[in-house]
Amino acid sequence: MFKRKKRLVTFVTILLISGFLLTSLASYFISLASLRDQVTYSELPLTSDNVYSEIQRDLLQPLFISSLMASDTFLRDWVISEEQNHDAIIRYLNEIQKTYNTFTAFFISDKTYNYYHPDGLVKQVSPDEKRDDWYFRVRDMKEDFETNVDIDMENDDALTIFINYRVYDYQKNFIGATGVGLTVNSVQKLINRYQKKYHRTILFIDKTGAIKLSNYNSDKSDSATELHLLMEEQELITKITSSDSLSFQHKHNDYNILLNSRFIEEFDWYLIVLQTELPGSGKLARTLLLNLAICAAITIVVLIITNQTISRYQNDIEKMATTDKLTGLYNRQALDILFKQLLLEQNRQATELSILLLDIDHFKHINDTHGHPAGDAVLKHFATLLTTRLREADIICRWGGEEFIIVLKDCNLETATNKAEELRLAIMNNPLSVTNTQIQVTASIGVSTHEPDDNSDTLINKADKAMYKAKEQGRNRVICQ
Repeated sequence: MFKRKKRLVTFVTILLISGFLLTSLASYFISLASLRDQVTYSELPLTSDNVYSEIQRDLLQPLFISSLMASDTFLRDWVISEEQNHDAIIRYLNEIQKTYNTFTAFFISDKTYNYYHPDGLVKQVSPDEKRDDWYFRVRDMKEDFETNVDIDMENDDALTIFINYRVYDYQKNFIGATGVGLTVNSVQKLINRYQKKYHRTILFIDKTGAIKLSNYNSDKSDSATELHLLMEEQELITKITSSDSLSFQHKHNDYNILLNSRFIEEFDWYLIVLQTELPGSGKLARTLLLNLAICAAITIVVLIITNQTISRYQNDIEKMATTDKLTGLYNRQALDILFKQLLLEQNRQATELSILLLDIDHFKHINDTHGHPAGDAVLKHFATLLTTRLREADIICRWGGEEFIIVLKDCNLETATNKAEELRLAIMNNPLSVTNTQIQVTASIGVSTHEPDDNSDTLINKADKAMYKAKEQGRNRVICQ
């Protein structure tokens, strides 16, 4: 019975833990996947759009300045008048640079190929010079302007974002190119500002995956190193460059990276917005731990209740199996178990052991005269009289309908006979009152004591024979065998 109970409790424990654990983990991972998808396909593209819009907005001012320069009548008249007085154009470019706080300003004449700069006439561009290819590209392009990232040879080859604008005369003939430049450092500051604003890593890469700008550009931290290692993954770069706009999740060093890429045609670069940590994942993890703690508490409470319930039912079943329902005494099945244990003890260490077999006299007549409820009352009254006059070590059971057996430990035949006589007198002298009617109760008692060769059957048979002799001799008496 104990093993069955243990198996049942173990099964319930495993069932509860498995159910709670699977439910909590499933809820956690579903929520995490949903949060990850939301960031990947909604928030990161929105951040990318915002960054792109702000970059475009921040580039509007230099674009506007370049547009003003290209349409400036002074500049066009100066070119048309054969570029006389170089100091005038140099002062003009100086004023543009100072007034609008640009990194550089320039004008190149298509007639003379002169390259004018705030510092003076720098050089003449040549189609044979690799570094001058950009000018001839601008001269041949159909659009009025372009944004180009290139080195500025007049400023120690600093990486610069140029706004190159085509200049026309009054008959719409191309006469040169003008514009202003922004240092990459100024754009770097913009990126740092975006990173603080959106709390995400923002960078620009070219088509080979080389990082051109990022919020870690001047940082030698582990994060910067990890970012460069990430961009060295050919599979990732191939995927980014396969589309002008893309949102996806990428596995890197056993953790997920949420990434959005967007091709910036003006720079010929890709704008990358990525995130390695989900803002709500910590809260989800805490919720998971809280759920598991609650589940553990519920499991413990359920197991305690289950164990107590099983124990109570087990005790009730054992009691029902070994106890007479009417009198509350041991039944015949319980006595068989107890007798086996007693006889085993007798084989190990022999002691004096006696039994009394009691039978209520004329019990059938009591039932026929007073009714079965009265008979049941007599049985309970009889059991109470016996129980209150026995030692705790003595065993009493209801053997049959009106028969009772008492096992007396450490008791020889003489002592057992005296005890039987005491009980007989107590029964005879305590009639039962039922519905204002007194019922006189007597009992015939057989006594036997354990001999070395006795088993439970022989011992009870001896007491049974003695009890029948008491019946034959007139009832209400004690006979020992």
